[in-house]
Amino acid sequence: MVPVRIIRQKFATPVDKAQVDADWDKQGFSCDWYMAPSGRKWMDCKHESNALVTVVDGRLGVTVDGEYHTLKPGDEILIPRGAVHTMENIHSDDSRWLYGFDVAPDKPE
Repeated sequence: MVPVRIIRQKFATPVDKAQVDADWDKQGFSCDWYMAPSGRKWMDCKHESNALVTVVDGRLGVTVDGEYHTLKPGDEILIPRGAVHTMENIHSDDSRWLYGFDVAPDKPE
């Protein structure tokens, strides 16, 4: 399995979607917007593909396989396919982020 990877301040703020989209496209990932109100939480998610997330505005709390991380604007996290994870908007207002998925490989790693 691919390990969790966090790159702090990978993207300059304010985060430019076109820059993130170009970077992720080179890595084989899609790139879409998401926005959530303060306190919104998704529990025990799991995906068939690797996922990338970059915060644009606000802050996210992300727990991957029991390890908690706080993400701020410009930070990027890679969540491995099959990893159980929880995401929560821990900001006092709406948070916006970009997320993308790659295509799951035919064979397990």
